[in-house]
Amino acid sequence: MKWLMVAIGGASGSLLRYTMGIGLRHIQWMQFPVATSLVNVLGCFLIGIFSVVLIDEKMDYYRLLLMTGFCGGFTTFSSFAMEQKELQNSGLFSGQIAHFVINNILGIIFVFLGYILAKKVLVR
Repeated sequence: MKWLMVAIGGASGSLLRYTMGIGLRHIQWMQFPVATSLVNVLGCFLIGIFSVVLIDEKMDYYRLLLMTGFCGGFTTFSSFAMEQKELQNSGLFSGQIAHFVINNILGIIFVFLGYILAKKVLVR
């Protein structure tokens, strides 16, 4: 049953990432795809929230569904890494730096923001 929760969450996250990629493909900033950065930062925010809300042992299946499955399928390190290579090959150093900062630094910040928000608003 646990593997099924991960599979359902992963499929749902992957489908949402794909849908967002299609919907946001026309948006460009500093010549790199915005969709990957948006998805990764949003996924970091969500996992920060889930880490608070789903802490109880009774929530094990929901953690597998949402954190391992959904967030794992929704966010994408491999796409980020490929886009870094493509930006470097194109000589777009400033875009590469911005892409790196948005995905890594903002990702970490948004995990903390999601965690803090959930602690203050959702858990009382």
